[in-house]
Amino acid sequence: MKRTEEILDEVQLILTDRGNIYGNAGENHRRISELWSGYLDTYISPEQVSMCMLLVKVARLSQSSDHEDSLRDLLGYGIIYHQIVREMRGENDGI
Repeated sequence: MKRTEEILDEVQLILTDRGNIYGNAGENHRRISELWSGYLDTYISPEQVSMCMLLVKVARLSQSSDHEDSLRDLLGYGIIYHQIVREMRGENDGI
C-alpha cells in the first residue's frame, strides 16, 4: 500500500481535477441535493449527499478493504463534507 502522504496528494489532485470538470464541490452537492430531494419527495441536504456518498465508499471498502480507489474517494468525500459544513458556517476557504 502507498504511504499516507502519497494518498493525500492523490486525493488533492483528484479534487482539483473534479473541480475543473464539475465545478465547485459545494455547488455540485447542492445540485445533487435538489435532484435527490425531488426524486425522493423529501429534502436531502448537501451534507446528507456527502454523507451518503461516504457511506457508499464505506460499503465498498467493507467488501474490498484495500481498494485504494475507494479509499481515495472516501477521503475526498470527507473533505467535501468538511468544506460544505464550513461554508454553512461562513468559514469557506475552499478545498
